[in-house]
Amino acid sequence: MLSKYSGAVTMYEQGMSIEQVGQKFGLSRQAMWDALRRRGAKFRHKEPQPFIEFEGLKYSLSKDGYYRATTFRRINKMLHQDVWRKFVGEIPDGWDIHHKHENDKATVDPNRLECLTPSNHTRIYGHQANPIFPQKFCAHCCVEFFPHRDKQIKESPSAFIKRRFCSFSCGRFGIRRKPKC
Repeated sequence: MLSKYSGAVTMYEQGMSIEQVGQKFGLSRQAMWDALRRRGAKFRHKEPQPFIEFEGLKYSLSKDGYYRATTFRRINKMLHQDVWRKFVGEIPDGWDIHHKHENDKATVDPNRLECLTPSNHTRIYGHQANPIFPQKFCAHCCVEFFPHRDKQIKESPSAFIKRRFCSFSCGRFGIRRKPKC
C-alpha cells in the first residue's frame, strides 16, 4: 500500500524546501517536517549565517541585508541603529538611519551612516514599491495610501492588504456613495 505522502522524501532530497513540499501536499511546514522525519528523511543542515556581536547582543544578517538582533529572544533591534546610538547619539522619534553607501546595508561604520527625517529618507530613494506592503488606492477617493506609521497603531501587512479606504471618513462615505474616480 502506498503512503499518502509517498514521494515527499524524494522531492525534499532533490532540493525542494520543506515548505515547498508541504504546499504540494497541503501541509504546513511543521507538519511536513514531522512527516519527513517519520519517513527517515536525511535533513540538510543550514549554513550558519554571518553574525556580529555588539554590546552583548548577537546580530545576524537578515534576508533584507541588515544585521538584526538574534540573541535570546527575537527583539526588533538593528545593528546600525544601535551603533549610531552608541557613537553619535540618540535617534529622534520617527527619524531613520540612512546608509550613505546605499548598496551596503550591512555597514556599521558611523561615518557611513546619517540620521534623516522620513521625508528626506524617502526623497533619497524615491517612491519604491514595498514588496511587503503593496501599492493601494482608496476605493472612495482613489488616492494612494500607505500603512500606518504611528507606533500606537502599527498595521500588519495582512491588515493593510484587507484595508480598502485611506481613512475612516472615506470608509464611512465610500460604502454608501459611488467612488469619486
